[in-house]
Amino acid sequence: MNRIRNIISGLSQSLLLLFLCFSLLMLLITGKDGILVSPIYRKFIFISAVIIFAFFLISLKNISGFSQASGSFVSRILMLIISTAFYFISYENFQERISSLRTFSVKNNSASAEGRQQLADKSVISMDDLNYVRYIYDIYDNPALYEGKKIIIKGFIMRPDMLEEPLFIIARLNMYCCAADASIVGFICILHQSDFTFDEKKWYDINGTMGLKNLTLASGTDIYPVIYVDQITETGAADSPYVYPFYNGD
Repeated sequence: MNRIRNIISGLSQSLLLLFLCFSLLMLLITGKDGILVSPIYRKFIFISAVIIFAFFLISLKNISGFSQASGSFVSRILMLIISTAFYFISYENFQERISSLRTFSVKNNSASAEGRQQLADKSVISMDDLNYVRYIYDIYDNPALYEGKKIIIKGFIMRPDMLEEPLFIIARLNMYCCAADASIVGFICILHQSDFTFDEKKWYDINGTMGLKNLTLASGTDIYPVIYVDQITETGAADSPYVYPFYNGD
């Protein structure tokens, strides 16, 4: 009877380890790892999956019943819950996270002098997922260099309590490490269009012109770069609401 109990216990432990390994690999395959952590940690998720698979192979000896299976019932339930939870996460679940953040800031993370010059030489600044953070940091650090330049940017829009019409923010969520440290980063926009319907749940493409404006924000009163909107068009959401300051696509 004890042998049968050990076999069942060992089998359940092995299957849970295999399920956890499979769940981590599915995070990588589906790209959902980017909801939880920065893509720079993908290799560590893969390594973790390999290590867990190694533990799975080792645990197979418990199925024979010749060794005592380890691990409490509670620990196995927790492992099952964690593994299963990966299948229920989605970017849609983070809309409430976006709505709950009512302030935004830009941390000082200047581009190199060479990178700044290359950006300043552009007649049109086109921002995408990979250059978003790098460009926005440099524009905030050197706003006078970009006054009058055309800009193309995509993001969700919001109007924090500190802003009144016709001001709003086009932004993305900036993730340094994981979802817990995500913050809003973007530009204040000025739109003089009376028939525009403001909807924080939608995404927009904006074409505009960079300018400077004296504003009082959470970070203090200063001259901030702003976008004078020439055209705003509703668009589909990005594959991910996040941008990652230390990830260059490799």
